[in-house]
Amino acid sequence: MDRGKPALGFYVGLLLTVTLGLCVVAGGTWLVFCGDEPKNGIRVEQLEADLNERLPDGSTWAQAEAWFASHGIEATAGTDPEGRKISLHAQIRNDSFLESAEIRIDLDFSPDGRIRERSIYRFVYAL
Repeated sequence: MDRGKPALGFYVGLLLTVTLGLCVVAGGTWLVFCGDEPKNGIRVEQLEADLNERLPDGSTWAQAEAWFASHGIEATAGTDPEGRKISLHAQIRNDSFLESAEIRIDLDFSPDGRIRERSIYRFVYAL
């Protein structure tokens, strides 16, 4: 064997090492820039902006139900001890590649059936 030339195995090893390094760098870059993107594409900021624009304080129960329906979200009614509907609640799975999460939406209604408070946020489950 000629001592002046590296063996073919050296070049194969070098190629595999460089390829693995590039894959690690590309994967890390992807996680940094895309890993927190929700898999379902729903961003809480966009949903909140739409909720605030289309359902201002004073909106009716029917308008709220229509808003949920327009987003394909199934909402659950909350009632007081007398059985009157006083709130609408929904939870939407919002997992990303880095975390398990959901978006929670709560609308509270006044006695005359109009929105008086709203809450929308992304809840991340602890691992």
